[in-house]
Amino acid sequence: MQLLLTLSLFCFPAEVNLVSYPVMFLKERKLSAYKIRPLLEGSGMKFRFGAEVHMEPELLDMDLSKLTLGKTGYLLLEWPFGTVYPLWGEDLVDAVFEQEIIPVFAHVERYDWFWDDPDYLESFVDQGVICQVNAGTLLDEAKQKKALRLIDEDLIHIVASDAHSLHRRPVQLKAALEVVEKRLGTDTRDRLLSNADRIFHDESIEEKSGGGFGLFKKK
Repeated sequence: MQLLLTLSLFCFPAEVNLVSYPVMFLKERKLSAYKIRPLLEGSGMKFRFGAEVHMEPELLDMDLSKLTLGKTGYLLLEWPFGTVYPLWGEDLVDAVFEQEIIPVFAHVERYDWFWDDPDYLESFVDQGVICQVNAGTLLDEAKQKKALRLIDEDLIHIVASDAHSLHRRPVQLKAALEVVEKRLGTDTRDRLLSNADRIFHDESIEEKSGGGFGLFKKK
């Protein structure tokens, strides 16, 4: 479950191979939605169903429109883990844009090639990619400083929970956003919240520009 805003949720099942079994994933998601929809509808929360898509070369030949976040024009992409940068990743990002979908890089702090070289991350942001960081990273003393710097430089656009349960990687958004507000100010915190809400409603996000805010245009 990915919580992007306090009262707005993107929900999706995990541990399903989207490349090998996309039909199975969509069926499993529909079943999960049927089970939890009554609970969510009674909570007052807004919710949509989506997917965290682990990047594989086979995705280059797939129609990705059914895997977007809540039928929006945004696709949440998880890069492969490891120390070797996948050269085909750039081709996949281009392919996503060609389908008129905006890639959202999930938890960029987990990929050494971006975390250790923000200039490389910036090259994707310049193309229109949106980047997300986990709330827990902003509460991690070893990673907090860099995460805040990337937010301040507009290389991270949203904070999400990446929550798996109340115990395993719980929702920590409130505490994370309090860190942002304390260190970078209320305007930055509000921009992160606004961006999450804009993605949820399939709108263009805000970007920091010359001390003010502009629109990060959807292609």
